[in-house]
Amino acid sequence: MNSKFIYALIGLIIFLGGGIIIYSVKHKTADSPAPAQTNNQTSQTSEQSSANNTSAETNTNTNSTTNTGDKNMTDATAACSDASQKDANGNFKPSVDISNKVVTLDTTMGKIQLQMFDKDAPKTVQNFVCLSEKGYYNNVKFHRVAHGFVIQAGDPTGTGSGGESVYGGKFEDELNPNTPSYKAGYVKGTLAMANAGPNTNGSQFFIMISDVDIPHNYTIFGKVIAGMDVVDKIGSVPIDPVVGPDDGSPKTPIVINKATVTTVK
Repeated sequence: MNSKFIYALIGLIIFLGGGIIIYSVKHKTADSPAPAQTNNQTSQTSEQSSANNTSAETNTNTNSTTNTGDKNMTDATAACSDASQKDANGNFKPSVDISNKVVTLDTTMGKIQLQMFDKDAPKTVQNFVCLSEKGYYNNVKFHRVAHGFVIQAGDPTGTGSGGESVYGGKFEDELNPNTPSYKAGYVKGTLAMANAGPNTNGSQFFIMISDVDIPHNYTIFGKVIAGMDVVDKIGSVPIDPVVGPDDGSPKTPIVINKATVTTVK
């Protein structure tokens, strides 16, 4: 039995087992296919780049030892990564303002606007908003296109096996059957977290390109409100198959040039 067949079989078994994002064994061994694993080298490189850009700002006061920009960035990062606050019922309480947020993904194929469901999935929304504001998704590609199903991105390594949450590791699912998004399910335009099993959320996400009745294993935290035509275009590009003929990586890279966050009234 050749290795390509074994790799495809492993990917298909995992796919059917519920972990819809664990498709890529092209660059991994069978022992390490989990896309939600933290890639320390990538996350450190991103943080170092951010720090370098900040330190490059001119400080005209040569006697000053404090860079206001650095302090503000540090404070914002600390607030974003704080998952310790709880409400009166013991549920996660956002440490930053996540109300009425829209995240725009400016991709090489056009812009996609995503409305956040901060009431349904506050911890996930804080993660996504904060990562977007940090520039974490800038220059990150859509590493997976499954025709008629999803497009997937959020891994700085571009392999489907990387990415880290703003909290510094994996965090739990937000799957409340009483929320409107849970009841609506995985319909076209739904924005949800990709994972490697229960409570393994990091930075990867997917957008549904059709209505598909899949198990409620993936936190829904937003939806497309503009640019669904762009999503459809991405979802129909030619791919290099990984799991079956319709699920793999785009032949021509599709990149998120920049993710920006705005507040709507």
